[in-house]
Amino acid sequence: MLEAGQVLVQAVGVLARHGLALVAATVVWLALSATVILFPPATLGLAIVALSLAQGAVPRPRVVMQAVRRRLAASYVWAVVNGSAIALYVIRPYAGRVSSRVALALDLAVLIWFVLQLYALPILLIQRGCRAPGAWRSAFLLALSAPVFTLIVAGVAALIVTWTLRLPIPLAAVGPGLLVLLGVLATRNRLADYGLTLDLPELAAAPERN
Repeated sequence: MLEAGQVLVQAVGVLARHGLALVAATVVWLALSATVILFPPATLGLAIVALSLAQGAVPRPRVVMQAVRRRLAASYVWAVVNGSAIALYVIRPYAGRVSSRVALALDLAVLIWFVLQLYALPILLIQRGCRAPGAWRSAFLLALSAPVFTLIVAGVAALIVTWTLRLPIPLAAVGPGLLVLLGVLATRNRLADYGLTLDLPELAAAPERN
């Protein structure tokens, strides 16, 4: 529980120092995602920006684009699977009669899946071979290793999503970026317990703007 509080404090700190940069990245993400076809790389790019901001620096656009290009295929695999999960959730009520237990199990499975994405997207950035299945497996293990921490982070994420949907103007310009930042910070926190870091070679090798 203390570690979850630390993550929240870190998120507030990043907003205080680099809030404008996060808003700018989120606005770019919204514009690119509106094309649909660019949603996967745009989301990956937003995660890269969030990671860099969490490390205390604003990344150069060229560096972000290079990092996204190297993980382009993985971003589309990630998006297709998550799109399928969304479709399952949306069409489930219209798929005919199912028992309440089955319906509850499906809803719970989809909910858990989306919670795992808080870990999976950041892990995808550093996953060897940039393979989405490996990122999902690692995300599941991280969540399983700290269920209380994960529940708290998921609760905060739910609040961000809820308020962004209720007040799309102006929260749409910060909500998605804040959600990704929360995932980055939570993943970094969990990995640290295993002596691992959430670092991108591209960010380490390129000069950044503070």
